Amino acid sequence: MLQQVYSTTHVLQHPLRSLSLSMRIPNKNRRYIYHVGMNNDYVFSQYFYTANEDNMSRLELQVYKYLNQQPICPQEIMRLLGACTRWDDLDRYYYIPILYLLGHAIVMGYVETYGEIVSP
Repeated sequence: MLQQVYSTTHVLQHPLRSLSLSMRIPNKNRRYIYHVGMNNDYVFSQYFYTANEDNMSRLELQVYKYLNQQPICPQEIMRLLGACTRWDDLDRYYYIPILYLLGHAIVMGYVETYGEIVSP
């Protein structure tokens, strides 16, 4: 588990300095998903296609990190898997295969991860 370290100036630092703050502390108010086709976008929202990480959904952010060879969070994938039963049919049709791919990549060690792997 990642440990937080305080410097002599009492500023929170992290042993893995290469990870940005957004990678370590998920935005608690971030949406899990945007509905497929919302605003006439294809599968993901306009934020994904314009690389606007601040406004991406949790799923979009993990996919974006995967595609850009950045570490992804197994805990976030488990949360999404737990929530997917409450999504509507069209969202499940598109998003569950993507979650399966991300989970498979994590289990097989194809991607770098951060955080711990836990059940939902």
